[in-house]
Amino acid sequence: MAIIDFTGHASGLDANEYDGTSGTFSTPSAIKYDGSAGYVGMASPTTTAVGYGFLDSWGTDGTHVAANAPTLYISFWFKYSIKPTVGDEPILRSQNSGGNQKFEVRIDSNGKLFGYNSAGTLVASGTTILSANTWYRLDVKIGTSSTVGAYELKINGTTEWSGTTNTTGANNYQLRVGKAVNRNGNTVTFYYDNIVLDDAGYQENIYSTLTLLPEANGSTMSWTSGTGLSDYTQVYDIPPGDTTYVASAGGTANQIAYFALSNRPSNISTNNVILAVKLIVRVRETTGTPTTAFVTRLVSGATTYSTAPKDMSGVVQPSGILLTTDPNTGAAWTWAAIDALQVGGIETTNNSMRITTVTVEVLYAPRILASVQDSVSVIDAPTY
Repeated sequence: MAIIDFTGHASGLDANEYDGTSGTFSTPSAIKYDGSAGYVGMASPTTTAVGYGFLDSWGTDGTHVAANAPTLYISFWFKYSIKPTVGDEPILRSQNSGGNQKFEVRIDSNGKLFGYNSAGTLVASGTTILSANTWYRLDVKIGTSSTVGAYELKINGTTEWSGTTNTTGANNYQLRVGKAVNRNGNTVTFYYDNIVLDDAGYQENIYSTLTLLPEANGSTMSWTSGTGLSDYTQVYDIPPGDTTYVASAGGTANQIAYFALSNRPSNISTNNVILAVKLIVRVRETTGTPTTAFVTRLVSGATTYSTAPKDMSGVVQPSGILLTTDPNTGAAWTWAAIDALQVGGIETTNNSMRITTVTVEVLYAPRILASVQDSVSVIDAPTY
């Protein structure tokens, strides 16, 4: 495997970007790590309260499942505006399937980062002082072993600390970002952006994310019983809203709703490498609690990629697909393939369903070309 989940917060809805949240955690509109306007993850609990979002992976039926990674590599951008005044508080915590701590990264009152093992024992002490309101690229590695579980922290690409310790013998099940546990009763405000979970290695590139929304109906649109025009305009909200929707009429099985996406913005070069694509369809049963079997779909070229059928509920919930390669070719995604995508779903029973929002998030990074690197000598040439 490789990338198992990511979020750039671009949809602006924590229920879209995370498996769930607890306490004071949100995705407000703010300045992103690259200086652009957008949405970020924010944990802002006061005193003894907590605030965190949790991430894991995606199952074959489109629902969230355990990451189940023997070694978890987390790459993300982090900053704080309020740090602890006494002791320290966690900014990141990995848990195993029993809900027990595997490893925790904490920030202290000086702005330094520390590592604590599964027993809550301090095993790694940082020396770098993080400044307030400054974005830092952090990479964290958490292995699995009751004796020699590997751990590591990098700050802006430089290793701050590493080693082995007791991280329990159970795999990384779930990652929590924010103040997941109250340690010392501190009021804090932490910010997160572009979080990538991988079970093979760090995302070493300076990567970014892009969210694409429906801009037209797709090749098939049978869901015509929703609000307004009952078309793509009802499902392209940023941040996502669940008051407008398209709906299948009911009474007929296998009704399909496909949407065509907006193209890549012109300022994003086709030289950028696409690392992963994530489709999220927010869906619910229209009335009551019938037995439904909703299938989330992504159509690339001649290939239709589908989740397994899922019995949804009367509450809106996300159904997702994450792919690191194009199912139509088996190779890396291209921007041409992204531009031509159709996404949506099908209700295989004759019960009525609603789709409230459709978003596609693209994780990408610049392509580093040897000719570009070599051009440095050309720049220097006039001084000779």
